[in-house]
Amino acid sequence: MVPKTIKAVIFDCGNVLCRVENEHIKRDISSTLAVDIRTVERLWERFVPLLGKNKINELEFWKIFLKKSGGKKPLPKESLFIREFRKRYKVYDSVIKIVYQLKKKGIKLAILSNNITPQVKFLTSKGLFKPFDIKIFSNEVGVQKPDKKMYLLALKRIRARPQETIFVDDRLIHVEAAKKLGINGILFQNAKQLKKDLIKFK
Repeated sequence: MVPKTIKAVIFDCGNVLCRVENEHIKRDISSTLAVDIRTVERLWERFVPLLGKNKINELEFWKIFLKKSGGKKPLPKESLFIREFRKRYKVYDSVIKIVYQLKKKGIKLAILSNNITPQVKFLTSKGLFKPFDIKIFSNEVGVQKPDKKMYLLALKRIRARPQETIFVDDRLIHVEAAKKLGINGILFQNAKQLKKDLIKFK
């Protein structure tokens, strides 16, 4: 599927390996805590990145959220970052099939994901990351894509040079950041396109 010059492929997680349900999660937060959706959007934009870089934990996030939103209703037992995510969880089996094909060919595989602790725990429990040799999550390393530190850490851990590596992500800004470091980039759209693009590398 890929030429011998390629030794490693680094994958994003959300909307590449599985479906992301942020809009449903936000609406669930809005209705459960009786907070206007625009307020949810504003606070999400401001504070979820802090959660994603482990600057705050989930308990601290909700304390801040409830204080700043004026939400009076109690938090449910199940994390509001997980409830809708779990209900709508869907793995892209056709992409996972490609992952295993790469693994069979001896290609090193890595995950490089901007993520938060509750979702990483959930996805790990589902076995989504089982085929990957290296797993790097922003909530564990304290930086997020497109920060070059994320990509350099991935290269170091997977022990591959940029020109020997392909990075797959559904966001152009993340792919472009990888390319600036000399990493081959693929902007993910679907499994069929991914397979075609992997074959193109010489």
